[in-house]
Amino acid sequence: MSGKVVLITGASSGLGELMAYEYAKRGAYLAIIAIKEPESRLEQVARTARELGSPDVLFMFADVSKVDDCRMFVDSTVKYFGRLDHLVCNAGIGAIYSIDIDVSKFEPVMDVNFWGSVYPTHFAIPHLVKTNGKIIVNSSSSGALSVPKAGVYGASKAALISFYESLRHEVSPTVTITIVTLGFIETDIITSKYFSNTVSVGLKRDVCIQRWGPMRALKRSWMEYAKEKRRLHSQGSSKPSSSSNIYSQKYIVSTSMFIFPGCMLNCKGMDDHHDNVKC
Repeated sequence: MSGKVVLITGASSGLGELMAYEYAKRGAYLAIIAIKEPESRLEQVARTARELGSPDVLFMFADVSKVDDCRMFVDSTVKYFGRLDHLVCNAGIGAIYSIDIDVSKFEPVMDVNFWGSVYPTHFAIPHLVKTNGKIIVNSSSSGALSVPKAGVYGASKAALISFYESLRHEVSPTVTITIVTLGFIETDIITSKYFSNTVSVGLKRDVCIQRWGPMRALKRSWMEYAKEKRRLHSQGSSKPSSSSNIYSQKYIVSTSMFIFPGCMLNCKGMDDHHDNVKC
């Protein structure tokens, strides 16, 4: 990993921040991207990544839902470092909406979660072909496992899975693609917006964190993409819950790669909607 050039979107917090630090510890050069907001910590993430061992960190503010912004940060990364080895498509927003909400709220979810990965991938592919590079895309177990009032969010993540599974046929074996399908992880999006100390949006915080794990538990598993894994799922109990059994009965025949230990429990009593928040 030392000396590789890695571009990470959605790197100012949560899993994107975690990945930046893990790459930094391994000596990678970093280009980290986040949307410009008053509370953005992107510059602090860059400083910390340097302290952890990254030889150089380029940080840029951009909106991944805009084609020109994506072209800009990919081109700027290659111009600055001279190459691109890994593209980590992590930027995304979470949304829980009932179907009767204002339909205009649906579009930004797809723009960021789907097109916000497709656009940078489009511009990065020619550079990744030159370096036999990798694409790591952060999807979600929601892309295959239905959750009440998360239809639009789940659809955006399902679209990612379908797109990158198809793209793999086009670029393999020159470019490797890993699709990461995680569940609820203890990040800012979960602890501040979706959870109280007891129950919020119908999910028990202690159960989800125990079953899906805090961010620190992902440090080893997240970097497993380096072992050429096609899929990386949440780590959890070796014995799936009843929800997982229902899911596996539906999909296990088609592929053994769709297994989600510790599936969501107590998915009732969800709020009508939650506005978009970063993940």
